[in-house]
Amino acid sequence: MPSNASDSIGRATMQFNTEDNTFDLIVTLHKFDEPLLASHIHQAYAGTNGPVRFNLGGESSYTRGKNNLKLKVKRGTYTGDVAMLLSGGAYLNFHTAAFPGGEVRGQLYPGPIELMAVADGLQEVPPNGSPATGVVLATYYPRSNTIDLSITLLGFSNDLVGSHIHQAPFGVNGPVVVGIGNESAYTRVGDDLEGEFEDLAYGGDPALLITGGAYVNFHSNVIPSGEVRGQLEVVD
Repeated sequence: MPSNASDSIGRATMQFNTEDNTFDLIVTLHKFDEPLLASHIHQAYAGTNGPVRFNLGGESSYTRGKNNLKLKVKRGTYTGDVAMLLSGGAYLNFHTAAFPGGEVRGQLYPGPIELMAVADGLQEVPPNGSPATGVVLATYYPRSNTIDLSITLLGFSNDLVGSHIHQAPFGVNGPVVVGIGNESAYTRVGDDLEGEFEDLAYGGDPALLITGGAYVNFHSNVIPSGEVRGQLEVVD
């Protein structure tokens, strides 16, 4: 940032180990005519600049073939915020004399992230004795910042007047970040409800979503503040 008119392009593939925060990385740059002064992994989401979290080195760290450059990193240690990295909050930047702020940049986007929530009245704040339960299967797509949901509610005899994803940790109430819908968006069979939702824009902090900082809440006409609730957790 800001953008420039360089013809250079690149691609990178990272394999990240969440147990020890190490990674393997392969970087390939094409049409890169200028000497590479430096390259780094920075911490920031797309559209913003951020601090360096790993030094990839300059030209001497790469293998050059004409105007192409290639780098392999084995077991590098990431020193930044891992939750941000795993939610699209890190980028590669390649610096030259012509563009000391960065000639080409690429955001590191993880693949889809699977999450799950089991909902009941005891997780509500305050808790309640509703016999209803629910299961939510979610897939978050960092690159598009969207989420898909597959929802099943059992024993939900009251009218469903609203359902949302809220942002807050377990035991705390928080603001709505995704509107899911009321009963008309679901299919009811007796006291059970099912709903499938795709490409919902995620309005919260992705780093909080993947670290247990979001929950699904189902509001009824009898308990409008929320009859059953379930915290979203990443599925290993």
